[in-house]
Amino acid sequence: MIKVYLYNLDNLKDSNEYMYRQRQARKERRPALLEYKDAGYKDIVNLGVTAAFFKALSEYDISGNDVDLIYGKHGKPYLKNYSDVYFNISHSGKYVMCAAGDMEMGVDIQEHVNHRRHIAKRFFSENEYKKIENICEPQKADKLFFDMWSVKESYVKATGEGIGGSFKDIGVIISEDGMVNALYKNIPVSYVFKKYEIPGYSAAVCACAPSEISEIIVINKHQ
Repeated sequence: MIKVYLYNLDNLKDSNEYMYRQRQARKERRPALLEYKDAGYKDIVNLGVTAAFFKALSEYDISGNDVDLIYGKHGKPYLKNYSDVYFNISHSGKYVMCAAGDMEMGVDIQEHVNHRRHIAKRFFSENEYKKIENICEPQKADKLFFDMWSVKESYVKATGEGIGGSFKDIGVIISEDGMVNALYKNIPVSYVFKKYEIPGYSAAVCACAPSEISEIIVINKHQ
């Protein structure tokens, strides 16, 4: 099973929560290579990463002292001493999302930012781009763009290809009830997807084989 956790960085505006997460970061000793060095408010983001990462690993009784990371060909991190436990992390806007489970996975969350969907012309197939542009309401068009982007990115993170994988080769079909199917070079993939509805955000998890994927587990303050 894959469990999916969400931490709201706004929690850190509470001074008690901020100090709690600082103590946790010192205790758990998060690997430096998990840090978000380019984030505009990297210290806050990294505290959120610590909260989400170690909450997810606590399901397996893994503490900071047990964490030793190795990296795949395209930089995807793995737990060196726990080859049967997988994880993946994503950050956007005020949220950090982390998934952990018993198989390869990818997770992605995207804040709905205005004036971004034009890049679909470069990264999506022509049919996908037209489908987005044919939506008259800009807000709905933006949402579909970010929904599709999060699914594509969760897939390339699950496969370990990262953003270097060609998004145009990944076809995304999202039904009205939120079910997701994908194709790679027009061939259906066996990967399993779960899409989440978060106001102002798109998020998706991709598992490399049939698996139960949880609903979002919100990490509360001091948890």
